[in-house]
Amino acid sequence: MTPAPATFSFNGTNGDRPWAALVQRSDGNFYGTTYDGGAYRNQWGYTLGTIFRLTVSGADSPKIVATSRSGSTITLTWLALQSRSYQLQFTTHLTQPNWNSLGNPITATNPTATASDSIGSDRQRFYRVALLP
Repeated sequence: MTPAPATFSFNGTNGDRPWAALVQRSDGNFYGTTYDGGAYRNQWGYTLGTIFRLTVSGADSPKIVATSRSGSTITLTWLALQSRSYQLQFTTHLTQPNWNSLGNPITATNPTATASDSIGSDRQRFYRVALLP
């Protein structure tokens, strides 16, 4: 089930007439400007516009979107924030509190990141991706 898209409206007080393209920063938030609106006015009484931030819930939580297996190698792909670092981890039992890190942290260069694991003699493995600070 896909959640309904979030909507936002400018009302003059919080800005009016978005002016430039949104920019996504490494914190996962989007930033932009408005041409008009806001609380501050110049000497002629015109509003000066605003700088605003849009926070996307879940942007800081990586989500595995694809898996594939070739022989004894499994490859996982997840949604990522560019320039952020991730650690692929696994456990053989979900009741264990500790997860094992696989390889070195991966720094995302695209909106997705990928890592592979060589499946050993474990009967099962559970995977997760951790966003590093």
